[in-house]
Amino acid sequence: MLRIACILVAALIQMVCGATTAFYYQSGPAGSFVAQGSLGTTIVDGQGGWTFSAPQKPYGEVLTLSMTGPSNQDWDICVQAPVGAVLATGLYQATRYPFQDASITGFSWYGTGRGCNTSTSWVDIKELKYDPTHTYFTAVAIDFYQVEETWNKVDVNVDLNKCAYGSFRYASDDDIDVSSQMLRQAVIPEPSSFALVGIGLGSLLTMRRRTKS
Repeated sequence: MLRIACILVAALIQMVCGATTAFYYQSGPAGSFVAQGSLGTTIVDGQGGWTFSAPQKPYGEVLTLSMTGPSNQDWDICVQAPVGAVLATGLYQATRYPFQDASITGFSWYGTGRGCNTSTSWVDIKELKYDPTHTYFTAVAIDFYQVEETWNKVDVNVDLNKCAYGSFRYASDDDIDVSSQMLRQAVIPEPSSFALVGIGLGSLLTMRRRTKS
């Protein structure tokens, strides 16, 4: 039933927004500094007093998304590619922008006086189109999951149901899936993936030790 309801909501959003406008979706438990219990909040550009700015590329490989609304509400999302990399579609694990290490992706999600000092996030950039000069974005589709400082460091045992999550679409034909379970499966690697990576690294270390001996 939940899956059917989520699909219907997603379809309604697409009908309202179309492929030439923008919308933003967020959800998370009361313990989230950012979401603060906003379970399934959808904001559409031009409705309810909300205005979205066109996706900006202020410098380098940085994407900034901004929304302003009634009663001094605002939301901002920033994504930065690692130094030397080009921001492109794909799944990224990130820490808080702009304080991340130069070798990893930076991500920040804040607004309306809400934010967190440290975070680990997964950002799924599903669509990203540039103008011919590669100086600004013409279409954006991203889904994101954020584990905030409230829940300490992320690891394979973290309760992913406590993560705040959201989506942003701008002039995109990509459908949004507002089900936390389906979004989590699409964005977050399964714990088994981490385990396989660990086993692989362990095997390589063992082989190197045997070779040296």
